[in-house]
Amino acid sequence: MGIVDPQRLLETLIAQPRETEWLEFKQNQFDHDSIGKYVSGLANSAMLHNEPNAYLVFGVEDDTHKVVGTGLRLKAETVGGEPLEHWLSKLLHPAILVEFISFEYNQLHIELLCIHPAYMSPVRFTPPLFQVVQDSLVVTIFAARSFAAMTKDDRIRACYQHASVRWEAGMAMSNQSLRDRFGLSQAQYPQVSLVISDAKDAGLIKPQDEGQANRVARYIPFWA
Repeated sequence: MGIVDPQRLLETLIAQPRETEWLEFKQNQFDHDSIGKYVSGLANSAMLHNEPNAYLVFGVEDDTHKVVGTGLRLKAETVGGEPLEHWLSKLLHPAILVEFISFEYNQLHIELLCIHPAYMSPVRFTPPLFQVVQDSLVVTIFAARSFAAMTKDDRIRACYQHASVRWEAGMAMSNQSLRDRFGLSQAQYPQVSLVISDAKDAGLIKPQDEGQANRVARYIPFWA
């Protein structure tokens, strides 16, 4: 285990055309609970997209991917007197490996979390990832298949799981994010709209804002 060349890894990550669901860039925005939600959400996204790792990087601009450095020192952070790294590991279920890596890049400080996903079940952070008050849910993650090979139920299920993962990462689902999840193009907007409509009819997702326009619509899990 361990990242041998974090500088080279960072260059690979910032060369990505945009943030993916298994990669998140931040500058100095930080609170303990948000870290936990990002880690669980990114771990689940890496599993869904068959990526070996997910990454949360501090010190990079979100929109431009410009390396700007960060004032954070995550290994020095504590929660109730307990090191953040230990506190976080106790609240992730099942247990996964999260590597805290600090390094300098062109004289700018970078904090990077390398997140190893679980493969048997979704990763939960307190509060649990898939739980409704007074009503627990069991969620099964299925092996990735092409959109064309999915049944209607498969697509609805994938839509719900995607919305749940996005919610735990602090984001809402959109037609574009779901197209990216399925590996579809802009031209296939109508097909994905049908999947979203079916998932709403099934009671698994709901609009983030009831008055939202279709083209900018965002969706969240029914229990959120």
